[in-house]
Amino acid sequence: MLAAAALISAAGCSFLRDPTPVEAMGEQPSVHALLMTGSDTVKVLLQRVGAAPRGQEPVQARPILGGDVSLVVGGETVKLASSPAGFSGCATQSFGSQLPADANGCYAAVLPGGVKPGAEYALRIRLPGGETIEGRTTALAALRVESPTAGARIHVKARTFNGGSDDFTRLPIRVRGAERAGGVSIDFIPLAVYSRGQRVTDFQCSVEYPRSAVIRPDAQGAITLPIAGVQCVPRTQPDPQFRTDSVRATLRAVAFDSAYLRYVEAQEQNSVSAREVTVGVTGAIGLFAAAARAEHEVVLIPCQPSQPCPAP
Repeated sequence: MLAAAALISAAGCSFLRDPTPVEAMGEQPSVHALLMTGSDTVKVLLQRVGAAPRGQEPVQARPILGGDVSLVVGGETVKLASSPAGFSGCATQSFGSQLPADANGCYAAVLPGGVKPGAEYALRIRLPGGETIEGRTTALAALRVESPTAGARIHVKARTFNGGSDDFTRLPIRVRGAERAGGVSIDFIPLAVYSRGQRVTDFQCSVEYPRSAVIRPDAQGAITLPIAGVQCVPRTQPDPQFRTDSVRATLRAVAFDSAYLRYVEAQEQNSVSAREVTVGVTGAIGLFAAAARAEHEVVLIPCQPSQPCPAP
């Protein structure tokens, strides 16, 4: 989940720009919530954002405590608690580390039956001062990665760093259920590395591809992901004989609704419009949108420079 303060990242350091919504309207509430189909938990990040002092980050955020936060579906109301025990935080930084300051302002609850595909959800928030925030979204269809199939062996070209298009393996991926999604992001999470027939127990490995990119699927839920290569090294004593023969990894696909995609595009374009940085909610800036996730394991095989690389 994106940190709410990132909503106004357009502030930058330029003097030749329009004011951001925070600068133009002053401190205001911000909400960020993303419903994941099939998940049995729901989280809402609730903060108050305002312009930071000169010379600091463009926006500063502080948690809103004591809010009344609920999710309504099919006539049933689920109350969310502030920082309940047993729940992780609402936001993560790059590389998956938890944001230390988001625990307060993070409201969460167990959702009986989980987030159901196609169901309509209403978000209702009453702030301590009496202000109200409302949102509405429809859960996405459940996802399934049809190709590559589970256990598939995917040959990846060696990285040459010359910047040419031939350096990339263009991997076709089909995700069932993503046909009507606004976009799909793909992640590879390395689980095990093998070198010269032996499993390397302590390693550092990265699969090189456009991280955090949201790709629009075609009518069949198909996308193409460019992979630049796989780089792995042992964390133990350097071994001149080490080479990466294969990498067992989780292929994870996450589909987002069109509302979330509009929100992301506004951030990428450094939008300064309050309307564009507010999607799915009224009474606050921020986001209430839907997503779905599917994953399974595959095997990545780096092609050696002396060997032809089979097409995926």
